Amino acid sequence: MTARSLRRVALLAAALLVTIIPVTPARAQDPAPAPVPLVIDFSASSGDGDVRTSTVGTAPEIRYGTAWLYGSGTADGIPVDAMIAGALLYHDGSGPYTGTLTFTWPNGDLLALELDVITRAGAGQTTVAAALSVLGGTGSLAAVTGAGTMDGYRDGGLGTITRYRVELLLSGMPEADVLMAAPADPIARTFADPAATGEELFRAYGDLMIAKDLVALDALLDPAFMIARADGSFAVKADYLARLPDVRSFGLSEVTESRSSGGVTVRLLVQADLTVDGKRFLADPVPQLVTFRWEGIRWRLVSQANFSRPAS
Repeated sequence: MTARSLRRVALLAAALLVTIIPVTPARAQDPAPAPVPLVIDFSASSGDGDVRTSTVGTAPEIRYGTAWLYGSGTADGIPVDAMIAGALLYHDGSGPYTGTLTFTWPNGDLLALELDVITRAGAGQTTVAAALSVLGGTGSLAAVTGAGTMDGYRDGGLGTITRYRVELLLSGMPEADVLMAAPADPIARTFADPAATGEELFRAYGDLMIAKDLVALDALLDPAFMIARADGSFAVKADYLARLPDVRSFGLSEVTESRSSGGVTVRLLVQADLTVDGKRFLADPVPQLVTFRWEGIRWRLVSQANFSRPAS
């Protein structure tokens, strides 16, 4: 048999194989799940130092600067914390406010949204309307995408209690039992535990200070937080976070707490390696008095009195 004949036989065999071997059709991909609606109702306000603005002009009066609002509410019945942060440019009380809106679920996961707000000042009431888009999330919310709107109103000035309704259309939202689970992080789990003792809360706070975790500390400190020290210095929340004390280590003793359904006040002796604004403090055990408030899904640190004395 010639080489040409052998090649023709080989081609014929290949053709027969193609004919007799069944071809499995490609499986159609399952359709992507449809986006689901999510409604979040919450109220938010600002504490001392959370609104930093300047005013110029007279007709119109122009107000510009930054503002942070903190609050809580419910997302389809699940309690959530809320934080709004951004920049404003108002003409006679009306104008744009752009920034971010962050929700925290009971399991500690976050969902961050970009917001573009138009504020309109009216007779006795100011209204807000915003377009929202998802920036991203953490944990079980990391894959969430979507967008929505936000409407709200307040009867007072900038920073007073504002009531909001958010309507979102989201893809990738987890089940409710996932969002209600205890946080995986032990520190976050402590702050989410309504039965946490005053000592447990203070130790978790101290660990955040050593780690200089500004994001977690911002979530922990109440908008009305204030600290006072034995040298006469004090700080509200914004200033405290901007010039965070340097804590290298600490030890606790003689812990006493006073507790109610809504909060706990702790008196304890603290021995800390502490520097504040470059000033070293004595490492002797000294009293501190701290107050935590339960906010429905987490604890907030409201006030702290530190009787440590400067080293010189």
